[in-house]
Amino acid sequence: MFKAIWRYFKAFGALLTGGINGMRSSLNENRHVIAATFDEIKDDQVKAVRSMSDAVAAMIAAKERKVAKVSTLTGRVAENSEMRDGALAMIEELKGQYDLTDDASINKLKATEDYQEAAGAYESLSKEIEDDEHTLDELELAIVEDEAQLSNRLAQLGTMKDQIEKIKQEKHETIADVEAAKQERQINDMINGISDNDSGERLSEMRDMREKMKAQVTVGRKLAGTESASRKERFKKFAQKKKASSEFDNLLGIGKQAEASTKEGAATEQEATTQLPE
Repeated sequence: MFKAIWRYFKAFGALLTGGINGMRSSLNENRHVIAATFDEIKDDQVKAVRSMSDAVAAMIAAKERKVAKVSTLTGRVAENSEMRDGALAMIEELKGQYDLTDDASINKLKATEDYQEAAGAYESLSKEIEDDEHTLDELELAIVEDEAQLSNRLAQLGTMKDQIEKIKQEKHETIADVEAAKQERQINDMINGISDNDSGERLSEMRDMREKMKAQVTVGRKLAGTESASRKERFKKFAQKKKASSEFDNLLGIGKQAEASTKEGAATEQEATTQLPE
């Protein structure tokens, strides 16, 4: 029982699904629905283009920041390099004031404030220059990658913009094609309907009836002509027979007596008729 109920609901669901799909198919063929669908697709594409444009703009801004940072770091490396060279020159000048062959003199040089300042600056500037140059290498590599990505994104953006124009054109072409297909389908349905319905059968029946009626009339005419000819022949035969009999009687002298007898009988009958009481 439960299986039967389940099959019923399943069949009912399939019926609803089929009806909905049929309605959706019919709606999809409506020119206004087609136009609205293409407009919706176009709007989605426009939104995608705007999002892509914003992303490309952000990528360009990020690349420009990297370029600006490269410029800043390059200037700082140049400045630090100059300062480091100055610190090194200061140490070289200080070294000239001491005997570098004597350890005590060397220790005395290193103990001076100028030497310690110059030596500390040299080490600090060298480390900063090294870090900046490493950062510059990374930035330059990132900028190259950004330029490649930007080139790709800009090409995609151009393609998306072209797609929007194609969608605008395709909307009108699709409407025209669908309308033409619907008209042709209607014509085909009409032709198929004429061949499928009983019009052809009824028309054949009418034609058969017409031919039968015509045949009956023809047969009737032929029969009527035959019967008439047959009657004529019989009458002619009787007339010829009578004529031959009369001629034969006249030859035997019977014809006048017979004629007189006939006239006498007719007179007697007329007299009897006259004498009947009213």
